[in-house]
Amino acid sequence: MSRRFTRATLIAVGVIGSTALGVGISAATIAKKAPTAVTACLDAHGGLVAPTADACGKGLTVVHLPLSTTKGPRGRAGVQGPQGPIGTTGATGATGATGATGPIGATGATGSTGATGSSTTVSEAIRFSTGSNTSGYYYTGTVACPSGYVVTGGGVQVDDAAGDSDFDSYPASSSSWTGDVAIQIANDPFVVYAECQQGAGVNGVVAGPRESEAAATLHAK
Repeated sequence: MSRRFTRATLIAVGVIGSTALGVGISAATIAKKAPTAVTACLDAHGGLVAPTADACGKGLTVVHLPLSTTKGPRGRAGVQGPQGPIGTTGATGATGATGATGPIGATGATGSTGATGSSTTVSEAIRFSTGSNTSGYYYTGTVACPSGYVVTGGGVQVDDAAGDSDFDSYPASSSSWTGDVAIQIANDPFVVYAECQQGAGVNGVVAGPRESEAAATLHAK
């Protein structure tokens, strides 16, 4: 009984001793202060060299650099370095989407009125002679406008309205007028006239009628 008790007692003492030793180590670790300086080596050119096992090699000077947790003032900005070389041109980007159509612009101011153009109107007429052919025939006469004029109208006039008749009157071209007449009285003349205009304007100059004579063309009905 007494030997078993002794062994249990020794085991308990060992455990208590180990626990006390562990607490002592922890307390010693916590109580250790941070270093206030570090050892470095300085070469002949003033450059710092890391020591080996806190010792400097041959030709190196031992220096102790103090350590501080206090933040020092910010140093002044260094000199701007030289500009770097221009980079290579990047690849061309994709074409953007077409923008929306802009609003319609305001209507511009009305321009000034242009100068009035000049125009000249002449009346051309021809008296056509006929023959003895009457029943079953008709006669045709055509009047042409002067060069540079266009025909704007025309007509036919017979001498004997009771016996003769104009049954057709029309522009033969852009510059001439034609009249077709049925003659019932032999050798009765008729007149075809055309209104001709040069230029285009409101204030035209109207010339007097000019009449000439010509033989009518005979046609069988």
